[in-house]
Amino acid sequence: MQTVGFVPECQTSIGEFRVAVMGLYASVGAPIDSPQDVSRTFGLDKNLTWKLARVMGTDDTSEALHHLPGANAIKILLRAMKQAGADASALERVRVAYAEIGRVVEVHVGDRSTLELVLDGLAQNGQERLEVSRKIAFRGNSGVWGVQAKAKVTVAVLAPNADDPSTLDSAFVRGYVGFRRLRSEMSWPLSVNRNWKGEGKPADTRWTPLVPEDVENGLPLLHEFTTEQRPVFTQVQTQHGMYYMLPPGPVGNTAAFDCFFGDLTRGDVPRYRTEEDRSGEFTSVISVPIEHQLLDLLVHRDLAEGFRPEAYVFGDPLGGQGFGSADQSHCILPIDETVRQLPGSPPITVTPVYSRYAEMVEMVYARAGWNPADFVGYRLMVKYPPMGTSVSVRFALAERP
Repeated sequence: MQTVGFVPECQTSIGEFRVAVMGLYASVGAPIDSPQDVSRTFGLDKNLTWKLARVMGTDDTSEALHHLPGANAIKILLRAMKQAGADASALERVRVAYAEIGRVVEVHVGDRSTLELVLDGLAQNGQERLEVSRKIAFRGNSGVWGVQAKAKVTVAVLAPNADDPSTLDSAFVRGYVGFRRLRSEMSWPLSVNRNWKGEGKPADTRWTPLVPEDVENGLPLLHEFTTEQRPVFTQVQTQHGMYYMLPPGPVGNTAAFDCFFGDLTRGDVPRYRTEEDRSGEFTSVISVPIEHQLLDLLVHRDLAEGFRPEAYVFGDPLGGQGFGSADQSHCILPIDETVRQLPGSPPITVTPVYSRYAEMVEMVYARAGWNPADFVGYRLMVKYPPMGTSVSVRFALAERP
């Protein structure tokens, strides 16, 4: 006999439980969409009746499982409904359906917490895939590594070079909002600046500080948007790029800070595709546990025709030891996010993750000598991106006229 696949078997058992509870409610005249009334009428805990209402009200297996009551709660439910005169067959159907869920869990994954993680990757009906797993990873990595931040903010701005329109000028700003240590001894790379071309070869892009007067120990800081009470950062050059390091220091909210770095390059980015370069890409490496990654790409209108940026979240399970930077198709994670066009002209860039973000974007335009009304904006927002991944916005380069 062919073994029933795990996913359909799990879906069937959860579905049968939902139907069984609906039948039990019907046998005693309990409304399935009013958990407060059920709680008062049958003397049940309101948290239990709320969970049951959520289970009955969704056809999403992952969501139903998330709200599934524990075994003791089900015993309490059956006892209360029996006292209220529920049909014996209805009570037995709920008991059998709940036991079947337990059997499916034991056979396939061993426990319910593991089952939740499996179904998390199969989220549907608008739920974010891996949302539960990503939240768990955020908390776990925060504890393991001893650092975390509310948000990482990245903005890239592209415009044709005035002297050579076949090349592009590019401004690149990145930084953290609410960065804090959870252990005092931690030293941490806050940012790394790397450039690639073609088949993963380092590029000789010449970056200059966006605000030269703010340079500190070689770091292209943006003082206006960096918390005044902050650590002194250090700069470390390696074969992989330039790292901006946070030294050890105090922990918690009182030592939390915002910090941003900004660079500008003129005419070093190709505008048109070549045999070596077919696409452009801006990437944010997730090296800190963060709640939100905001990545904006602001593109001059001369480049906007046919511009179709796409989002990717790449993972590298070998920590950079086994995969090159050129072809990452084998390690795309199932985190389905969409690059959305920002409304307005100039693009409206306000965001709840950083109250001064629009002001910072205005500063970038001004420093580069660009008119904000000449730009079109695109935004990618990822919640709880896992550490060790790269959040990327990729776009095809235009054919040379």
